[in-house]
Amino acid sequence: HSINEKVIQKYCEMINETGVNIVEVGHGNGLAASSFQVGISPYSDLDIIRTAKSVLTKTKLAVHAMPGFATFDRDLKPAIDNGVDIIRVGTHCTETNLSLDFIEKLNSLKVQVISCLMMSHMASSKELLKQAKLLEDAGTDALSIYDSAGSFDIEKTEELIELLTSNLKIPIGFHGHNNL
Repeated sequence: HSINEKVIQKYCEMINETGVNIVEVGHGNGLAASSFQVGISPYSDLDIIRTAKSVLTKTKLAVHAMPGFATFDRDLKPAIDNGVDIIRVGTHCTETNLSLDFIEKLNSLKVQVISCLMMSHMASSKELLKQAKLLEDAGTDALSIYDSAGSFDIEKTEELIELLTSNLKIPIGFHGHNNL
């Protein structure tokens, strides 16, 4: 939560030259998350965004946001106004309704939205599909399943991704942890 701005700038300069399409910067828990409870960043979100954007000419800039920490007017809109191309919106896997307002407003600004179902081990595949359909219907551009507990094995991951890809039209991603 406390990477130096010079490190962010150097990292983004290097990423920009690699051909990587997207780089995400910011506090580990997203926009407006800097706090005593989850870690204090010595830099504001906008300072981090401006630092990254100042050197990115080829690579798109992304940030993470969670309803409850971030608000649209205070955090998301200024991030976009300062050059953010992609917003990764994260919610608990059974609480996607909390992100629907974000998605609707972001769609009106033509920014790319990637919805993240965090803590996906806490819901059945059927429930994850139900939540994913809500997000797709709301206009999210892509979906990522987050195995925050590191409990998905290869078979469970393959089954879930197959279920989602066969029932949704949006791209599906997977973010796994190995907590063993």
